[in-house]
Amino acid sequence: QTYQNLEIILVDDGSTDGSREICDAYAFRDRRIMVLHQDNAGVSAARNRALDRCHGEYLTFVDADDYIEKDLVEVLLHNLLAFKADVVSCYSNRIYLLGDVPIDEFPYHDRIVYENKEELLSDLFRDKLPVEVWGKLFKRTVFRQQRFNTNFKCAEDVLLWENLSKNIHKAVFLHLRKYKYVIHGGSLFFFKDFNEAAFDDVRVMKKISRDLQNSGGKLQQIGDMRYYDSLIILLKRLQKCGVTAKYAAQARICQKEIKDNIFRLLRNPVINWRKKVSAVFISLNLRAYYF
Repeated sequence: QTYQNLEIILVDDGSTDGSREICDAYAFRDRRIMVLHQDNAGVSAARNRALDRCHGEYLTFVDADDYIEKDLVEVLLHNLLAFKADVVSCYSNRIYLLGDVPIDEFPYHDRIVYENKEELLSDLFRDKLPVEVWGKLFKRTVFRQQRFNTNFKCAEDVLLWENLSKNIHKAVFLHLRKYKYVIHGGSLFFFKDFNEAAFDDVRVMKKISRDLQNSGGKLQQIGDMRYYDSLIILLKRLQKCGVTAKYAAQARICQKEIKDNIFRLLRNPVINWRKKVSAVFISLNLRAYYF
């Protein structure tokens, strides 16, 4: 990184591919690097362990298979100080690794400054902003005692924002691409294989929806939208991966949840008409929806 005053914490989460030795070798060469070894416990536990050991005033996260541009920290820190913000974010390029050929995607976003918690959460939960913790620089005080929920393997970033927002007075999202998000051909992104961690997305969104029930207005509607959207996406994923028979009981639970709340779903102004049509088909007949 062009910004050199770094504490770099590498968490070896029970790796079996030689990463342990590589991490230790880098720590031997560079005193800024601290290596923490642990039995495999998942990304949330790994991040929590680093949070418990870090010393810096600011925090940023990088996932193991991604990479960042050399000036990411410098640019984010400069903007965080200039805007007197609690968190500053860049956007990412998705790098699709189809075999050995990377394919770059360049979405476009303007710079946005948030000084209202409800507006920030509304845009995060509607996927108007990158919700992942990577590609961002946080003041350490934003986390305080907040940690990642280790009960979930999926959507843990979304759940964290609900808690972090209490400590965020200003957030800035820059029109910059500094983080490279690597997507492998065998990942869930391509719907080739079904991973039971996908059920976590529904559980997380249900919790968020319940938490926002008393918030009223648009934020409550967005919480409901994300929950019902997660049910529809899960049913689609089950069908795409050809595992509807294996998870028939779970599919029926999703269907019942949509059917029992169909009128509330149809009256929600932030749910688009395509999702409403899908919800009607699901509530009437799952086979008809899949067809």
